Amino acid sequence: MKRVPRRSAQTAGPATLRETGSDSSSTLLAAALGLAAGIVYLASAARHVVVGDTGDFLTTAATLGVAHPPGYPLLVLLGHLFSLLPIGPLPFRMNLVAAFTHAITVALIFSIARRLGTERWAAAIAALALAINPLFWEWSLAIEAFPLNDLIAVSLIYFLVRWEAEPERQIFFIAAALCGGLGAANHLTIIFLIPFVLVILACLMVVTYVPGISLGLRDLVYAK
Repeated sequence: MKRVPRRSAQTAGPATLRETGSDSSSTLLAAALGLAAGIVYLASAARHVVVGDTGDFLTTAATLGVAHPPGYPLLVLLGHLFSLLPIGPLPFRMNLVAAFTHAITVALIFSIARRLGTERWAAAIAALALAINPLFWEWSLAIEAFPLNDLIAVSLIYFLVRWEAEPERQIFFIAAALCGGLGAANHLTIIFLIPFVLVILACLMVVTYVPGISLGLRDLVYAK
């Protein structure tokens, strides 16, 4: 796996993971992958009520009610927003929440892989493999808590990776914290990302306050 040389301490402050995949071609490819997945999900999205909790979410989103515990307020608000779209039957419009969120998830998976140093072709294969995975695809067809939870979790990871690479840009940490809060308003499984957050914080503290260890870790991580 190829790593991009890091910025010098004089110009970039504490050593952090170097950004990769920030070029315009990678951004365009991420958008293309997300768009392609979105088109597939849009074409196959459920036009009516399906089994499971979808009926509950469709009803509460249409009426701005309260779904079964824990209530899923964020999903209900998004579902109501999508219900205002001037296309297709009402269930189809609200089911597009799942297609929309999973399409963005696919694009973010590619972006995360690139920023962690993965080659463009490998990152694209990983994103496509997720997009056409039968279980992932199935949950992209009707409104449910899981597609939105996937998007929030991946967004949190993306912002933490960006913050680890550029710790001076606190906006990425704030965005990650916002994703954590929104995730708690959708599905409590977001708490399983807490260990990942703690690892990122620990790494940043080490490279910031323990220069000797920082140098050793940098040489270990970036050794060719």
